[in-house]
Amino acid sequence: MNSGVCSRCGKRLTDRKSIAAGMGYICRRKLTGSIDSKDQQEWMKDKYLPYDGGDIVLSRDNNGTKTVNVQQKMIVHSPTGFEWGYNGSGCADLALNILFNFVSAERALEIYQEFKEQFVSRVPEKGGEIKKKDIEDWIFAKNQDRIGDSL
Repeated sequence: MNSGVCSRCGKRLTDRKSIAAGMGYICRRKLTGSIDSKDQQEWMKDKYLPYDGGDIVLSRDNNGTKTVNVQQKMIVHSPTGFEWGYNGSGCADLALNILFNFVSAERALEIYQEFKEQFVSRVPEKGGEIKKKDIEDWIFAKNQDRIGDSL
């Protein structure tokens, strides 16, 4: 019989399906690359709209459904989608995917954690905007720092 603890990460399991499997759905997702249909339905209620070239707009309705005008092109940390307002894994993936619209994938992977801390983690839970000009100014400054470091 399973002990009620995830065999991968050691966290306490709370739902019957995870207890029976001996692993939580996030760990199953990380391990197998897929997620159960019920879990996926919860995640897929969020709306990831194409980036339109303007400000980044993040909102959450009263039911918790998120609307984001950034496509999720890469999942590195969070199998359950984007988040904002703290320094978690969903915030990291949001930061990375925002930066994909402004810099190369290689450069985005170098700077997204800093971008998360400077921008994504500061957006209120209900939502808000990250101004395109602020993103471009921040990237310009990061690139100037990079040039200065190589001199």
